[in-house]
Amino acid sequence: MIYDQIAIFFLQGTLVAFVILILFRLRKVLGIGALFACLGLFKFIQIFLSHSSYSFVNSNILIAPGASIFITATFFCIIGYIYKRRCFRN
Repeated sequence: MIYDQIAIFFLQGTLVAFVILILFRLRKVLGIGALFACLGLFKFIQIFLSHSSYSFVNSNILIAPGASIFITATFFCIIGYIYKRRCFRN
């Protein structure tokens, strides 16, 4: 079914967002390096998933989970980091 694959995308997106938000929240304790190391791991997973698996959402639409979830998560993380640094700069 189409709904199973869409549910898997939402579950993967939620899991990735949760990991990024937890690491972003713990950046004072763990350091920002843990967040960037996680982003490096996401890049590896993104390349691996984009070359190995695709999901059909519709008969005409084909989506790679690496491109649709991990690129968005990487942009979200980088923009959040830049926003946080610039907001508290005097």
